[in-house]
Amino acid sequence: MKRKLKVLVSAYGCEPDKGSEPGIGWNWVEQIAKRHDVWVLTRANNRESIERELGQNPMPNAHFVYFDLPRWMRFWKRGMRGIHLYYYLWQIVAFVRARSLLRRIPFDLSHHVTFGCDWIPNYLSLLPIPFVWGSVGSQRVPKPLRSEIGWRGQSQESIKAIMRWIMHHIDPFYALALRRARAIIVYNSDVASWLAPVAGHSKIVIIPGSGVSLQKLAMAQHNISYDTLTILSIGRFIYFKGFALTVRAFVRFSQQYSNARLILIGHGAEYTKLQRLVSENDIGDKVEFHDWMPRTEVLKLMQSADIFLFPSYEGGGMVVLEAMAAGKPVVCLDAGGPGEAVTDECGIKVKVQDIDEIIQDLSDALGRLAKDPALRKKMGEAAKQRIREVYDWDRKGEQIEQIYESVALE
Repeated sequence: MKRKLKVLVSAYGCEPDKGSEPGIGWNWVEQIAKRHDVWVLTRANNRESIERELGQNPMPNAHFVYFDLPRWMRFWKRGMRGIHLYYYLWQIVAFVRARSLLRRIPFDLSHHVTFGCDWIPNYLSLLPIPFVWGSVGSQRVPKPLRSEIGWRGQSQESIKAIMRWIMHHIDPFYALALRRARAIIVYNSDVASWLAPVAGHSKIVIIPGSGVSLQKLAMAQHNISYDTLTILSIGRFIYFKGFALTVRAFVRFSQQYSNARLILIGHGAEYTKLQRLVSENDIGDKVEFHDWMPRTEVLKLMQSADIFLFPSYEGGGMVVLEAMAAGKPVVCLDAGGPGEAVTDECGIKVKVQDIDEIIQDLSDALGRLAKDPALRKKMGEAAKQRIREVYDWDRKGEQIEQIYESVALE
C-alpha cells in the first residue's frame, strides 16, 4: 500500500517478549507500526514493560493510550477470576476513549487484535470507520477429553458455554460487530467453518493468531548439552493445555526408554495435580518442574530439547511455533491451533479419540522419535521451513497489509 494509514488498534493484551495474548498483541502492533501510524488502546498494567522496550527499541509510528477500570473492579479479577467480564467492560471504556481520539485524529480504520476471543463483541465496530476484527478464535474441549479435565475444568467450560450462548443470541453488539466488520481474521479453519455462515464467507480470512519472529529467536539461540533424551513442554498449567496427558504419556514412554527426561515449564491451577501424577507413577527422578523463567532461559532450554510435547487443544499455541522455529519435532493432538500448525512433515499428530488410545499414541509417537535421531532432525528442519513460510511475523505483516488495502479501498 502506497498510502500510510492512521490505524486505531485495541490490544487489551500487549507486552513485548511475552507469549500468549500479550505477545500476540505486541507483535501485531510492531507489524502495523512498520507500515502505518498506529494508536494503541491497551491496559495501564502493560505500560511499564512497553515503555522499557520502547526506550531500547523506539517505535516512532506507535502511540500508546493506557487505561484500566477502577481499582475496585480490578480486585476480583486477580487469579483470572472474572477476566471475561472485566475484559467486556474494559472494551466499553476503550470505545469511549476511541471515540474521543477520533474527534482529533482522522483514523482510516480500526483493528481489534487482543483478546482473540470470537464470542465477545468488540465496540470499535460502533465507530464510523472501517473495522477489522482478529485474529479471533476459541478453544472447545473435544468430547473424548471432557472426562479428563476434572470438575474445575468442566465447570469453567459450562460457564463459558452459557456466556457464548448469551453473546451469540442475546447481546445485540455481537451481531452488530459481525455485520459491521469489513474483515474477520480467524485462527484456523475450524473457527472459519462455524463463523463464516454467520458472518459471511467473504469476510473471513484465515491467519493464525500466533507467530514468531525468526530474527529474534536466532539472536537468542544457545544450546545446553544433555546426556539424556530431553522432552520439553511449556505453558500455563490449566486444563485445556493438556499437561496431564503429557505426564501420563511420558509415564508409558519412560517404561521403554529409561534414559529420558521430561521438563515442564510453567505454573497454574493444575500444578498440584501434575505433581501428584508424577509422584503416583514414581517418575520424580525423570521429571523436572520449572516455574516461569526469563524468556532467554526458556529459549535456551528449547534449543537443547530433543522433542517438544504439547497435547493442547487451544486455538493458538504460540509456544508450539517457537519450538518449530527452534527446529524441534512436535508431538501434539490433531486439534486446535497446534494441530493446524504441525504437519506430518514436521511432527506427529495424534487423533482425538478414547483417552487411553490418545495416551498410548502419544507414547508411541515419542518412542518413534526417540529411536530415530535422523527423523528428529528431518522433522526439525521441516518445522523451521514451515515457520518461515507461514508463521513468521514479518509474513503476517505482509498479510495484514493486503487486508488493510482491501478494507481502505472499499
